[in-house]
Amino acid sequence: MLAGGVAGVLCRPDLAGKTLIGGALFAVIYLVLLIVLEMMAPGYIGRVWNLPALSGVMLGAIPIEELMFGFGVGAYWSGVYEHLAWHRSS
Repeated sequence: MLAGGVAGVLCRPDLAGKTLIGGALFAVIYLVLLIVLEMMAPGYIGRVWNLPALSGVMLGAIPIEELMFGFGVGAYWSGVYEHLAWHRSS
């Protein structure tokens, strides 16, 4: 997903700002979702995620890879319509 966001910005540099904002916003939304999940089912992430296969860097109970994934999804998705339709926003 992150590679798609980078490729989109390389093709459409005018979308760079939206790509960063979209990535950050979705990462925050995804973080809130994961925090609520962990609050509703304490220990769920530790039991279900394959934590030994990840880096071990955690933000509380949330693996940093999940936030990177959220940023990548937001970065890619934020400019998909404008990129595919070649729409120019002001």
